[in-house]
Amino acid sequence: MRIITLTTDFGWSSPYPAQMKAVILRLAPPGIEVVDVTHGVPPQDVTSGSYVMAVACPWFPKGTVHVGVVDPGVGTERRALLLETARGDVLIGPDNGLLLPLAEELGGIERAYRIREDEVSDWEVSATFHGRDVFAPAAVRAAVGEDPEEFCDPLSPGELEGPPIPEPEVREDAIRAHVWYVDDFGNVITNLEWERADPPEELLVRTETGEHRARRVKTYGEAEPGDLVVLRSSSGHLELAVVEGSAAERLGLNPGDPVELLPTE
Repeated sequence: MRIITLTTDFGWSSPYPAQMKAVILRLAPPGIEVVDVTHGVPPQDVTSGSYVMAVACPWFPKGTVHVGVVDPGVGTERRALLLETARGDVLIGPDNGLLLPLAEELGGIERAYRIREDEVSDWEVSATFHGRDVFAPAAVRAAVGEDPEEFCDPLSPGELEGPPIPEPEVREDAIRAHVWYVDDFGNVITNLEWERADPPEELLVRTETGEHRARRVKTYGEAEPGDLVVLRSSSGHLELAVVEGSAAERLGLNPGDPVELLPTE
């Protein structure tokens, strides 16, 4: 059995996820399972989409085909990608940085390809719906073990667009990271791995709204309602949270925004 996962910003109430799944089921032989990771990525939010894929998809079995469609550049000159990872998984989606954090989690890119968009299916490709017309049929072809060079052209991984947010900076006097994701509780997950951060017990969080005092905890229950805390997220990253509140609202933060952490004086 091969698994194909779908992560998009199409919305759960739209017909677009169903169209993608219809194409996969129509083209795939028996035994292919389609799993929805989510279709609730905020519209056109490549940063949030890359987080969802990077933290959810590695939990699937080795050899899964992961399709990501958060694609503001659909129909432009941006490339449609197929990436083979060191772990043995296949990633399919647009060349806008969406797939790169997941590829890193899966051991890095072994081989990269540009999908030949007009050849991957036997019907006319829409300029606005490559999820259905390019990525879904490419996922089936990958899932059944077809050689990518039958419908793709090789690329150097160095040619790909970079990650959607910059790498964090860790200095003795300050840590600079970026917001990678805001969850439904308003918790702010940064792109800084907890082990690299090692924040002090008391610290200042600097954002565009000013400086905010926070303290390091292990669980939300160690602080009082309304307290701003810093802790290790379930994905192993530095998280900012307000106990029984929203850190995103308190700090005025959205995916992609910079955050600085400084020791208190």
